[in-house]
Amino acid sequence: MGAADWEFFVIGDQYFLAVANNAVFTTDQSQTTTMSVIYELNIRDQRFYEYQRIQTHGVNDIEYFSIGNQHFIIAANTKPPVGSREVTSVIYRWMGLEKFVRAHELSVGSCTDFDYVQINDEHFLAAANPRGTRSKFYKIVTY
Repeated sequence: MGAADWEFFVIGDQYFLAVANNAVFTTDQSQTTTMSVIYELNIRDQRFYEYQRIQTHGVNDIEYFSIGNQHFIIAANTKPPVGSREVTSVIYRWMGLEKFVRAHELSVGSCTDFDYVQINDEHFLAAANPRGTRSKFYKIVTY
């Protein structure tokens, strides 16, 4: 696996560490559709254990953010899924016992980085796309 990013975050009394696995490399090729992994810290063992896998496509960044008591991560994909031409980045919402559930897709194109920005009571995601004119600033609306 080729890791591109680590993201540490805390939800309540749970500690998480997510790795953005960009590609799987073999002797003669690479595969960009991979499973990125979220780990949870076991306080007693003082070790991180696998919590959940999410499918990613040439991912370069995983960004955590929270709005009120809602928790999210977004995977910044740089490649389209197999059989598709469109590159989308996926927002996952933490649902407790259901873990992180796919909540929304953003058509940003080949996105290398997301940053969460809060200005007063408004929430935004800044998306960086180095391959075109699709770098954007998204206003987040939750219900």
